[in-house]
Amino acid sequence: MKLSLTTKIGLLIIVGFFSIGALAPWLAPYDPKGTEIGSRFSPPSSTHWLGQDKLGGDIYSKIIYGAKISLTVAVTATFISLLMGLMLGSAAGYFGGILDEGLMRLVDILLAFPGLLLVFALAAFLKPSLYNVVFIFSLVGWTGFARVSRAQVLVEKEKEFVQAIRSLGASHVHILVCHIWPNILSPLIVQASFAMGGIIIGESLWPFFQASRL
Repeated sequence: MKLSLTTKIGLLIIVGFFSIGALAPWLAPYDPKGTEIGSRFSPPSSTHWLGQDKLGGDIYSKIIYGAKISLTVAVTATFISLLMGLMLGSAAGYFGGILDEGLMRLVDILLAFPGLLLVFALAAFLKPSLYNVVFIFSLVGWTGFARVSRAQVLVEKEKEFVQAIRSLGASHVHILVCHIWPNILSPLIVQASFAMGGIIIGESLWPFFQASRL
């Protein structure tokens, strides 16, 4: 498969960001939690490339470690959301009936609320922690994946190759996992890339929300 120049550039940028996050302990020259009160608000220099903050911490090191945390939360929450949405949406589209109606009405209810507003409302009942951040974004984010999965499964399950496999006595799980899911992953991967961006933006707003609770 030949990739265009813009695709190669995009992949290079993504790989670069992930590499920086993964190698944060080795790339950061200072402890991100370190302080030097005597050098607070110092401008960029040869030792502190992006300067120092109000406590004298190295801003460059904080950004690198922040990338690690942001990418960890975004990747984990997106993967959980995709897995939940894929399983629930596939079940709704494949089996239909009451299961389909019930799950889709639940999705409609959750989608009726703005995403960040729902995230902040749920966060009010949980203690601030990295695990709770991942849990909340996963709980809110699966709905979009479920709708896409359901729509794709409704199309795929009526195709002739699925009917042929079903006539041979294959189980529902085998049909979904081995024959339908491989054909519906492309739109889900595209949606996952957008979901990760949204989660990172939501993470950036988290400190403001925590401050408003005090």
